[in-house]
Amino acid sequence: IAEALIGHMRKSNVKTLGFIGFNDPYGENWYKVLSAQAAAAGIGIVASERYTRQDQSVTGQVLKILAAKPDAVLVAGVGGPGVLPQATLRDQGFRGAIYQTHGIATDDFIRLGGTKVEGTILAAGPMLVIDARPPPPAPIRLIRA
Repeated sequence: IAEALIGHMRKSNVKTLGFIGFNDPYGENWYKVLSAQAAAAGIGIVASERYTRQDQSVTGQVLKILAAKPDAVLVAGVGGPGVLPQATLRDQGFRGAIYQTHGIATDDFIRLGGTKVEGTILAAGPMLVIDARPPPPAPIRLIRA
Protein backbone atom coordinates (compact mmCIF):
# COMPACT_ATOMS: atom_id res chain seq x y z
CA ILE A 1 0.00 0.00 0.00
CA ALA A 2 2.81 2.41 0.90
CA GLU A 3 4.55 1.61 -2.38
CA ALA A 4 1.39 2.47 -4.34
CA LEU A 5 0.98 5.76 -2.45
CA ILE A 6 4.62 6.72 -3.03
CA GLY A 7 4.22 5.84 -6.72
CA HIS A 8 1.23 8.17 -6.98
CA MET A 9 3.16 10.91 -5.17
CA ARG A 10 6.04 10.61 -7.62
CA LYS A 11 3.69 10.79 -10.60
CA SER A 12 2.03 13.83 -9.02
CA ASN A 13 5.41 15.55 -8.53
CA VAL A 14 5.18 15.59 -4.72
CA LYS A 15 8.60 16.65 -3.41
CA THR A 16 7.77 17.33 0.24
CA LEU A 17 5.41 15.46 2.52
CA GLY A 18 3.86 16.06 5.92
CA PHE A 19 2.91 13.08 8.07
CA ILE A 20 0.38 12.75 10.87
CA GLY A 21 -0.37 9.36 12.32
CA PHE A 22 -1.63 7.56 15.36
CA ASN A 23 0.69 7.55 18.35
CA ASP A 24 0.58 3.75 18.46
CA PRO A 25 2.11 0.81 16.54
CA TYR A 26 -0.15 1.47 13.52
CA GLY A 27 1.09 5.03 13.09
CA GLU A 28 4.67 4.24 13.99
CA ASN A 29 4.91 1.36 11.53
CA TRP A 30 3.43 3.53 8.79
CA TYR A 31 6.00 6.23 9.50
CA LYS A 32 8.85 3.71 9.47
CA VAL A 33 7.81 2.17 6.14
CA LEU A 34 6.81 5.48 4.56
CA SER A 35 9.96 7.36 5.52
CA ALA A 36 12.21 4.71 3.99
CA GLN A 37 10.24 4.54 0.76
CA ALA A 38 9.85 8.31 0.52
CA ALA A 39 13.58 8.83 0.92
CA ALA A 40 14.29 6.27 -1.82
CA ALA A 41 11.84 8.13 -4.09
CA GLY A 42 13.39 11.54 -3.40
CA ILE A 43 10.43 12.77 -1.34
CA GLY A 44 11.37 14.63 1.83
CA ILE A 45 9.25 14.30 4.96
CA VAL A 46 9.25 17.86 6.29
CA ALA A 47 6.94 17.35 9.31
CA SER A 48 5.97 14.35 11.41
CA GLU A 49 3.22 14.56 14.03
CA ARG A 50 1.20 12.11 16.13
CA TYR A 51 -2.26 11.98 17.65
CA THR A 52 -4.34 9.46 19.61
CA ARG A 53 -7.53 7.79 18.48
CA GLN A 54 -9.43 9.63 21.23
CA ASP A 55 -8.13 13.15 20.49
CA GLN A 56 -10.77 15.82 19.98
CA SER A 57 -8.37 18.27 18.31
CA VAL A 58 -5.20 18.10 16.25
CA THR A 59 -4.94 21.82 15.53
CA GLY A 60 -1.48 22.11 17.10
CA GLN A 61 -0.12 19.23 15.06
CA VAL A 62 -1.71 20.51 11.85
CA LEU A 63 -0.31 24.02 12.34
CA LYS A 64 3.19 22.54 12.70
CA ILE A 65 2.69 20.58 9.48
CA LEU A 66 1.40 23.65 7.64
CA ALA A 67 4.37 25.70 8.84
CA ALA A 68 6.64 23.22 7.00
CA LYS A 69 4.72 23.90 3.73
CA PRO A 70 4.47 20.32 2.41
CA ASP A 71 3.20 19.59 -1.09
CA ALA A 72 1.02 16.80 0.35
CA VAL A 73 0.16 15.19 3.68
CA LEU A 74 -0.26 11.52 4.57
CA VAL A 75 -2.59 10.63 7.43
CA ALA A 76 -1.99 7.25 9.06
CA GLY A 77 -5.26 6.68 10.86
CA VAL A 78 -8.21 4.34 10.58
CA GLY A 79 -11.96 4.73 10.19
CA GLY A 80 -13.66 7.65 11.90
CA PRO A 81 -10.54 8.85 13.79
CA GLY A 82 -8.81 9.25 10.41
CA VAL A 83 -11.19 12.11 9.60
CA LEU A 84 -9.92 14.53 12.28
CA PRO A 85 -6.51 15.39 10.76
CA GLN A 86 -7.92 15.71 7.25
CA ALA A 87 -10.84 17.88 8.35
CA THR A 88 -8.48 20.07 10.37
CA LEU A 89 -6.08 20.42 7.44
CA ARG A 90 -8.99 21.58 5.25
CA ASP A 91 -10.32 23.89 7.98
CA GLN A 92 -6.88 25.50 8.23
CA GLY A 93 -6.78 26.13 4.48
CA PHE A 94 -4.54 23.31 3.22
CA ARG A 95 -5.36 22.72 -0.44
CA GLY A 96 -2.68 20.17 -1.27
CA ALA A 97 -3.20 16.46 -1.77
CA ILE A 98 -4.14 14.42 1.29
CA TYR A 99 -3.21 10.75 1.25
CA GLN A 100 -4.68 8.23 3.66
CA THR A 101 -3.92 4.60 4.38
CA HIS A 102 -6.35 1.85 3.44
CA GLY A 103 -7.45 1.83 7.08
CA ILE A 104 -9.94 4.64 6.41
CA ALA A 105 -11.91 2.64 3.88
CA THR A 106 -15.06 2.60 6.01
CA ASP A 107 -18.54 4.03 5.84
CA ASP A 108 -17.80 6.00 9.03
CA PHE A 109 -14.94 7.84 7.35
CA ILE A 110 -17.20 8.97 4.51
CA ARG A 111 -20.20 9.71 6.74
CA LEU A 112 -18.22 11.67 9.33
CA GLY A 113 -15.91 13.41 6.88
CA GLY A 114 -18.48 14.57 4.34
CA THR A 115 -17.11 17.14 1.91
CA LYS A 116 -13.86 17.50 3.88
CA VAL A 117 -12.74 14.06 2.78
CA GLU A 118 -13.66 14.42 -0.88
CA GLY A 119 -10.61 13.90 -3.06
CA THR A 120 -8.83 11.69 -0.53
CA ILE A 121 -6.15 9.59 -2.19
CA LEU A 122 -5.71 6.03 -0.95
CA ALA A 123 -4.60 2.70 -2.29
CA ALA A 124 -6.87 -0.29 -1.85
CA GLY A 125 -7.97 -3.42 -3.60
CA PRO A 126 -11.14 -3.80 -5.69
CA MET A 127 -13.11 -5.18 -2.73
CA LEU A 128 -13.40 -1.61 -1.46
CA VAL A 129 -15.67 -0.67 -4.35
CA ILE A 130 -17.16 -4.05 -5.16
CA ASP A 131 -20.73 -2.71 -5.09
CA ALA A 132 -19.84 0.03 -7.59
CA ARG A 133 -18.22 -2.32 -10.11
CA PRO A 134 -20.17 -3.67 -13.06
CA PRO A 135 -21.16 -7.31 -12.83
CA PRO A 136 -18.77 -9.77 -14.43
CA PRO A 137 -19.67 -11.00 -17.90
CA ALA A 138 -21.88 -14.02 -18.10
CA PRO A 139 -19.93 -17.27 -18.28
CA ILE A 140 -19.50 -18.80 -21.70
CA ARG A 141 -21.52 -21.96 -22.16
CA LEU A 142 -20.59 -24.52 -24.69
CA ILE A 143 -23.57 -26.05 -26.41
CA ARG A 144 -23.16 -29.22 -28.40
CA ALA A 145 -25.15 -29.43 -31.59
